[in-house]
Amino acid sequence: MENNPVKRYRNDQELVAAMRAGDESALKTCYALYAQGIRSWLIKKGARLDISMDLIQNTFLALWQNVQKPGFILTCKMRTYLTHIAYHQLLKCL
Repeated sequence: MENNPVKRYRNDQELVAAMRAGDESALKTCYALYAQGIRSWLIKKGARLDISMDLIQNTFLALWQNVQKPGFILTCKMRTYLTHIAYHQLLKCL
């Protein structure tokens, strides 16, 4: 069994397709690739570290839920999409 959660996907669309199919390892890969950058962005925007951790969890939960919706299409880079979700999560905290 492999300890490294990062599975290789050719692009964001392949990552979304795997998540849509219920592949939790795709979500873990996405988290491993993007969570630290999103967390840093949230802290730069004024979120405390403990709050940023909650916002990250909510962001990836929203991602998982959104990709399960019929007709979901990722029309931008994954990092951009996650930042957009995180931004709205941050606004809810204000």
